[in-house]
Amino acid sequence: MNNSSSSAARRPWALHALVWLMGCWIALTVAMAFVASANFRVLEPDTLRDAAEIYAEIPAAERRTHLRYAASELNRYLFTVYSDVHLVVAAAACALLLAAGLPRRRLRWLVPTLGVCLVFALIFALWFTPTMVELGREIDFMAREPEPPPVTRFFRLHAINVSMELGKLALLAAASVALVRR
Repeated sequence: MNNSSSSAARRPWALHALVWLMGCWIALTVAMAFVASANFRVLEPDTLRDAAEIYAEIPAAERRTHLRYAASELNRYLFTVYSDVHLVVAAAACALLLAAGLPRRRLRWLVPTLGVCLVFALIFALWFTPTMVELGREIDFMAREPEPPPVTRFFRLHAINVSMELGKLALLAAASVALVRR
């Protein structure tokens, strides 16, 4: 049996599991982006039902800051968990890719592609997320006018984070298409 000329994987269960996992990984990434932004939208004093009555003890001018703090803490928790899950999913995807027994010509770019996604997951889990959590807590109640350097740094890192996530999504989508093509 010549596996290099066959379009079928030696271990189809691994290939099927990998395609399923890639779909979950893409969905998880998109869901996190939605949840993170939704937390801020939902916790706006103007849109939060009965906020004026529930938070009457907090002066109206400070309500938004306090509710944004709550949204920020939710996001910090969720991104910390997401980073850990992201790392496990990335490692599992790499292991499944190698276990699938795909021909070398297909692995030539799939291994580096998923390898980059694994490196991103490592960066997120070991440095990016802890740094963003720490910096976010530092700036929670900081005045924004004029913008202090930690706020500028936070938003610069946030832009890099979003760019890395979009790049990862593009790589995952391309790898997923390549995996389902025969």
